[in-house]
Amino acid sequence: MLILNADDWGYDTATTDAIMMTFRERRVTSTTAMVFMRDSERAAVLADRESMPVGLHLNLMERYSATTIPEETRRRQELVVSNFRASQRARWLPSRRLSSLVRLCVKDQLNGFARLYAIAPSHVDGHQHGHLSTPTMRALAQDPKRAIRRSFTFRPGEKPLLNRALRLSLNRYISASFCSTHQFHSIRALHPRLGGHGIEKILADAHVQNVEIMVHPGVRDEFELLMSEEWRRLIAGVPMGSFRNLVKSS
Repeated sequence: MLILNADDWGYDTATTDAIMMTFRERRVTSTTAMVFMRDSERAAVLADRESMPVGLHLNLMERYSATTIPEETRRRQELVVSNFRASQRARWLPSRRLSSLVRLCVKDQLNGFARLYAIAPSHVDGHQHGHLSTPTMRALAQDPKRAIRRSFTFRPGEKPLLNRALRLSLNRYISASFCSTHQFHSIRALHPRLGGHGIEKILADAHVQNVEIMVHPGVRDEFELLMSEEWRRLIAGVPMGSFRNLVKSS
């Protein structure tokens, strides 16, 4: 099964509208929503109207942009963002205080999602992949049945050996601890129009494995590719779904 997930739902009006157009044209199959952002409230109404499968795009990397947020909620997320953006070390070897703040931020955003959507998210991924940090993984592991996005699937020779080894180790932990796909890729790494290669091979894999491809319709060149006749032809005949289908079959 192929999951074509559009990140950043609710980030702002333009991004939400671009994702909506690709979903209506069946060029993506699901999206992940940001809470406490400029267009979060409107996006939730649209998602309900369109019956979109929606996950949580956990945001620990960029400050909230909505204007009506409890001050304590805003303050602790700003502290996490400052720490995560200042140092890679903080993401992997956090202090006890930072781990506590991350746990509270995850709870804030899960509660924010529940308020907006009245259901649990189909899965969790992260803005700029912040969900893969050590304290975030620990916070999410409180619900082992949760579906989450794995780290990138790199092919031999794509990255330095140490990088691939670390990603493989992280993905083994995710497979053992959560519900996830067999592979995860960015469309930018796969399609020649975006500087990538290998899209045909990955789409073929989706006939026998569960594969997620991350897309950002809010970025113009990705939106144009997704809405193209070429993309429609590429995905025709590929079995497609969302993380909700993945959870039901696991």
